[in-house]
Amino acid sequence: FIMADHQLFSRLKEDFGHSPLVANGVFAFALALVEKIAEVEFACPCNPQWNRLFASAFFVIPAIIAFLLMMIIHECKCSKCLYSFVPPLVWHGLIFLDGQYFVCAQTYWSGTFVSVDNSYLKWCTPPNTTIYSSEELMAYSHRMFVVSQV
Repeated sequence: FIMADHQLFSRLKEDFGHSPLVANGVFAFALALVEKIAEVEFACPCNPQWNRLFASAFFVIPAIIAFLLMMIIHECKCSKCLYSFVPPLVWHGLIFLDGQYFVCAQTYWSGTFVSVDNSYLKWCTPPNTTIYSSEELMAYSHRMFVVSQV
């Protein structure tokens, strides 16, 4: 069983190593799947001290893992090293298009992470004791969502 796994991994590595386009296509599909799974599980902490760090982890960690896996697959051959940057770029594109990670990172108030009724927007709804109105903060969250997609 272990020998079969090793042979399968070697075969996949060899096939992906010869065709960067196929490897990048497979990684792009896998990253899109991971982003959809993370989107379901993502909940902003709505704590100004943690929001940026928490959202940054979703930006950085999968991109680094994808980059390192591509470096291993391509064995960092000079002609193919540039292809290793494609999956992290795809990941960042997916994350920015989603928008909720960027909105979380830009949230500077405490609150509760909620989804706006019949809307794409998830945001940190503030408690009633803030210096800004809920409408102003929701408008700010909406602007950050739009900025992330530009």
